[in-house]
Amino acid sequence: MSLTVLYCDSRFRSEGTNSNFKIQLRESLNLPNAQLRVDNVRLFNSFFTVTEDNCFAYFSNITDGSLLSAQPVEGDANPLLAVKMPLGVYEAEDFATTLASLSGRSVTYDGRTNSLSISAASNFQHLDDYSLLSFPALYFPNGATPTVPRSINNILRTYQLVFENNVPTQRFDFINMQPYDVLFLRSTRLSCEGSFGPRMEHDILASIPISGLAGEVIEYSSGDNEWQSLGDVSLREIDFRLTDIHNNPVDTKDLPISFRILLQS
Repeated sequence: MSLTVLYCDSRFRSEGTNSNFKIQLRESLNLPNAQLRVDNVRLFNSFFTVTEDNCFAYFSNITDGSLLSAQPVEGDANPLLAVKMPLGVYEAEDFATTLASLSGRSVTYDGRTNSLSISAASNFQHLDDYSLLSFPALYFPNGATPTVPRSINNILRTYQLVFENNVPTQRFDFINMQPYDVLFLRSTRLSCEGSFGPRMEHDILASIPISGLAGEVIEYSSGDNEWQSLGDVSLREIDFRLTDIHNNPVDTKDLPISFRILLQS
């Protein structure tokens, strides 16, 4: 049994970005009946809570009880108020303060229950993604649609309509300020038939838990006996991707990822 070690660093890629790149070996690597494991993964927690993909808070703004019109009359008020949150990393209290300032609503955060409350009225409520489907596309800001609203609802999740101090309030229980809980290191060239991802894909080399504060280093290693079977391989160029659960390469803010690939045959 022989062991081959590849030290990989996205800063020394032959092409691509820090989360979607290729490395070029100086010579071909031919391994019969190879097995693989990954360790010494290091990357930075550089992920924004609010990005261009989830930056809008939507509120109903229907003041006269009229029906939505597919062709509104010029001068009519927009029945959909879209508030754009500044992009960046947020803690829950800062998120609530910013949303309150931009929306003009009372927004509070309860650290004991990790819940966020927004004051509501019959004609002015925060809208979930399902409710947004009833609004025609022309009411949405540029780049957003009823089916892809780019809303903050992945953070707020679901709500209950309650009364707090006799004020109708939308209470969002256990909000999620963590943009990712897990990321996947993938490679098409190093696909393992015996490895099955969340969608039954075979290209996942490592599942990396994401925790800690923004700017901290995330480290991961697979178990000592966590070997994946590759079969016979011949390698000269290898692709790697750091993705979310939906196989989308993540934005590392141009910060690198490094790791070690162990191959035994």
